[in-house]
Amino acid sequence: MKKFILLLMMVLTFAIFTATVSGATHQYVGPKKCKMCHRIEFKSWNATPHAKATEVLPKDKKSDPKCLECHATTKDIPEVTCEACHGPGKDYKKGSVMRKRDLAIKKGLVIPDEKTCLKCHDSKKCKHVKGFDYKKMFKDGVHQFKHKK
Repeated sequence: MKKFILLLMMVLTFAIFTATVSGATHQYVGPKKCKMCHRIEFKSWNATPHAKATEVLPKDKKSDPKCLECHATTKDIPEVTCEACHGPGKDYKKGSVMRKRDLAIKKGLVIPDEKTCLKCHDSKKCKHVKGFDYKKMFKDGVHQFKHKK
């Protein structure tokens, strides 16, 4: 009986650890939470097609899961927000975490790279994607959004 209880405790401990490490607990918070500290980035993002990604879909595609994989962050967040590229923010959104890059990454912050962009900006995946050039979109690791005046 003791061996069974010990084995059960080990399995439960492993399951809890795996769920925590795998990011199973990360939740989305929405762009307004990001805006609280990242006003400039929010304003820049809001002027991009990402902020209105579902609006460009034809009416019959606005609820198509295949289209929404790229045109929405989640079913509850209808635009391509910060978290679509940086990962669900609940666990890393606090200033005390964000000031420590390694800790933020440990808590789920994704540092996007070309692979991140190509999950959606892939002409093989979607015939509507044309002319995406990662090197033009980023300069010194900073996204080159075109600002509306």
